Amino acid sequence: MSKNCKSLKILSFIQVVVALACIFLAIIARSGVALAEEEAGFAGVILMYLDNFLYGACGVLTIITAIMGIHGANRPSRLGSHRLIAIITALFAILTIVVAGLGQGIPSVALLVLILSIAVAILDGMCRAELDR
Repeated sequence: MSKNCKSLKILSFIQVVVALACIFLAIIARSGVALAEEEAGFAGVILMYLDNFLYGACGVLTIITAIMGIHGANRPSRLGSHRLIAIITALFAILTIVVAGLGQGIPSVALLVLILSIAVAILDGMCRAELDR
């Protein structure tokens, strides 16, 4: 296993932890809807539902990307559409950063998802390039 494939596998394991954090934040956002209704009204409820959806989507997509990366790091020919899903995850992370950042500062978990998604997409390309040699 090459250095790039090992790095892809390690980052994919880190992605699993970050994905669980995203899912945890989605659950917190879901339970915060009642509080948002009392505090911020209709706009707060919509923002909390949107946070819930976006954090949940980031979590699920990150888990899918991580599983594909862990599985494909041993054999880069098995990566399949890993890079595409990593890019879609990065786009959802950007959207999550924008929406969740409306009510607070930059959300660090969504920023981690963005950084890891970009990194594994780049490593995916490097692993595939090694395969072609």
